[in-house]
Amino acid sequence: MAKNKTVAAWIEAATDMSPKTLREIGAEIGYSKPNFISMLRKGIVKIPVQKVPLLAKACGVDPVHGLNLALSEYMPEVAETIREYLGEPLSGEEAALLEAYREAKAELDDVAWEGIGEPGAGQVLDKMREKLSA
Repeated sequence: MAKNKTVAAWIEAATDMSPKTLREIGAEIGYSKPNFISMLRKGIVKIPVQKVPLLAKACGVDPVHGLNLALSEYMPEVAETIREYLGEPLSGEEAALLEAYREAKAELDDVAWEGIGEPGAGQVLDKMREKLSA
């Protein structure tokens, strides 16, 4: 899913990608009227931040970008504080790549300790590919 600039645009893209109707998505996140989801899509009303992961799950998309947008748009000071102290939140795919990198680097660092030498970037990438394809 392309990166959207507003919460409403993210909701519109997420619901458009879903095979479910707006009524079905609304019911899954606790709203009985599909027109409420339409109002969220248009930005007429704000989605409660705690509902963003539910909407993402109902639509089958990763919630991280939607949560980032909601915090940045609705509570910019909170979003800034979170990023300052906890770093930029990662999507599921980004976290998997980072974990594969860390595992590959750790394995290669163990080899480096055995006297073979410092692993190069190409070796780390090859090891990451192994991890991700497993």
